[in-house]
Amino acid sequence: MVFAELPDKDAHPTFFEVVTSCMLHDPCGTINPHGPCMADDVCSKGYPKAFTEHTTSSYPTYRRWDDGHTFER
Repeated sequence: MVFAELPDKDAHPTFFEVVTSCMLHDPCGTINPHGPCMADDVCSKGYPKAFTEHTTSSYPTYRRWDDGHTFER
């Protein structure tokens, strides 16, 4: 099972720390135009990803609810 959501910081502080320190895409785009993911002035990995209610199975697009939880690196 895969989720593309931040764990609740209060309910699961250890999971939140692991995800926010190891598993997030670094800033790119106009914030960091020379980032390793940048190609032709856009992120080659397609970030930021859109919010979506369901996971799709062709090329994985993971469920990513807009639940108000945010994190800034």
